[in-house]
Amino acid sequence: MKSNNRERASVETVIGEGSTLEGTIVVAHGIRIDGSLSGRLEVGGNVRIGRTGQVVADIVCEKDVVVAGRVEGNLKCEGEIRLESSAILVGDVYANAMVMEEGAVLTGLIGVGEDNTKASEVEDGMRRAANA
Repeated sequence: MKSNNRERASVETVIGEGSTLEGTIVVAHGIRIDGSLSGRLEVGGNVRIGRTGQVVADIVCEKDVVVAGRVEGNLKCEGEIRLESSAILVGDVYANAMVMEEGAVLTGLIGVGEDNTKASEVEDGMRRAANA
């Protein structure tokens, strides 16, 4: 998700600033969150959490995730997770690749590499951690 044009083209769902959603959200394509979301998020495309985005949810994503806002929950991504300088992430991260800009805050475990993105294993680990 390095190009703004490519990012805009891949986002079909937007949770705008001032909007609040609760529950399990399943999106086939990309999503941008500038508002608030709590529950669970499953995305078939890219995820972009803007500076004003506030997410309290476990996130499972088939492509890339960029976080500029705040996330409380575990994040599983088959692509790259990028934490921008304004990002705050409290939870465990599982991804094929990860980039963390200076100033970003991460509190949790990190699993990077192809073995860490196998959905069934990660989902089982997330469930075990939640029940502990």
